[in-house]
Amino acid sequence: MTAAGACVLGSGLLAGCASVNEEAGRPVGHAYALLKYPDAAGEPAAEPRPDSPFGTYPLEISGSVTYLDETTSLPTSGVLTIGPGARRDELQVEQYYTGDRFPYETGMVSKAANGAGTLDAITIVNPLDSRVSLQCAVDGGIDLGDAGEPRELTGSCGGGATVTGSVRSEGTRKATWRGKPVELVRTVVDLNVTGVSTGTIHQVNDTPTGGSFPLYTALDVDLTAQGIHLTEELERHVLPRVGD
Repeated sequence: MTAAGACVLGSGLLAGCASVNEEAGRPVGHAYALLKYPDAAGEPAAEPRPDSPFGTYPLEISGSVTYLDETTSLPTSGVLTIGPGARRDELQVEQYYTGDRFPYETGMVSKAANGAGTLDAITIVNPLDSRVSLQCAVDGGIDLGDAGEPRELTGSCGGGATVTGSVRSEGTRKATWRGKPVELVRTVVDLNVTGVSTGTIHQVNDTPTGGSFPLYTALDVDLTAQGIHLTEELERHVLPRVGD
């Protein structure tokens, strides 16, 4: 599971975390002006340094979320930022929709000796209700570029939900990105959520060998939280798109 996958997991669980306030369960969409910059046009993403992953990367996004019987198209563009984490050899990976001040997803990724990233923890903001957020942790973390044997996953999230499932590799392929050759590892994550929330998550990621974030993510989510049903379909490309 990548940062994106944990995001969706968190979004589903968040539907059941609203307060008793009568308004809290209703989608707010763009109602929170605080989340937006006064100028809706975002600045172009900055190029990362050649010797460091730190920097910002433009995103192309497609898909929709259905929450409280209301279907909302996801923003079509965004920015992924990578900076130092709180501990040595740790990265903080944040996902923003274009024009937003605050990320809808923040993942803490530890770096292995070979440079590969492992997702350890994540903070999520429900894209349809910015008043609720959630923190999730995966036991032992999730290797973002593991081409080895399938592995069982367990974890927990705020609110008392439990996550179980598996991650497996579907092989590697040669490609190019930003004019350089890369080897992409395709991983597939299947999760079952039980407890306060119930449902399933299916996610596919293409991550460079030794990389700390996927260049392509596709996911399909079907969750029910305290009687509220949420579904999401999303595809996300880091730009420029990977070439053959």
